[in-house]
Amino acid sequence: MIDYPLFNRKLTKAQFIEEIRRILSKASVKLVLKNSDRVMVDDCPCLGYFDPPTRTTNGELVIASDNPNDVVISTLAHEYMHFLQWFFGTDEEYDDSVEDNYFMNEHEIEINSLRLLKSCGLLNKNIIMFSKLNLKSMFMQAAFDYMAAFDIDDIDELMEAN
Repeated sequence: MIDYPLFNRKLTKAQFIEEIRRILSKASVKLVLKNSDRVMVDDCPCLGYFDPPTRTTNGELVIASDNPNDVVISTLAHEYMHFLQWFFGTDEEYDDSVEDNYFMNEHEIEINSLRLLKSCGLLNKNIIMFSKLNLKSMFMQAAFDYMAAFDIDDIDELMEAN
């Protein structure tokens, strides 16, 4: 697991948001707090996402801010860890086309986001519970995606060949 930089000082939730906004802006990434309970990425609703900058466009870290404060802060920390993963070039360690890698990456991101929140004094039981549910949900989605991609006709063809 990669140890990303932590803030290591007590912050209020507002200070946490502004500190991340400040860091992102230095990398040409805009923090967008969208007044919605979900945002869309690839036609899928989610709580947030990170889209890195390109040579011609600024990046965005988008959070659905019409949610309980702990959900917003937890999601922001999670997506910020995706930003750090991109910034330090460690996102290439995972091939997200392989479900196991996707889940392992998301698990590492989630653990690091909890470490970040703890370093700021913002980790609480609600965030831990949300994190556990979030990881279970991601694992289930990866399993469903795998099952949907599984071609059961291959098994029938094997049986017919005998």
